[in-house]
Amino acid sequence: MATIKKCPRGPGEMKIENLEKNTHFKGVDISYQAEVYVCPECGLEAGTVAQAAEIQKVISDAYRKEVGLLTGEEIRKYREDFGLTQQALANEMTVGIASIKRWEAGAIQSRSMDNALRSVFWNRQRKNDYTGNRQF
Repeated sequence: MATIKKCPRGPGEMKIENLEKNTHFKGVDISYQAEVYVCPECGLEAGTVAQAAEIQKVISDAYRKEVGLLTGEEIRKYREDFGLTQQALANEMTVGIASIKRWEAGAIQSRSMDNALRSVFWNRQRKNDYTGNRQF
């Protein structure tokens, strides 16, 4: 992972910190944790490309939780719990595999696609409840 050693504003040495951040995203106020470099002398916050990508994913998942959509981690967990590959889930939903990959990686699905995901998972759960095919 790349590091930021010196503050761009002066001689200060940047230190990595976990900060509580707030933002307004798609009409929703979101709170999240962000790992960034902070200059102890001037307070400048900076981050690497990898940190920025992680922050985008965290904001996306915080937004999805706030508005009642499945998060990327929840989609992946349910898919794996039911023994589905990304391709198999895409086939059941009649969407491309790229959509499943994007949603699991942090892209925000529409409400209708979230309902379709839940339908696939709910139908599989219901089938297991009636047949007894549950994991121990």
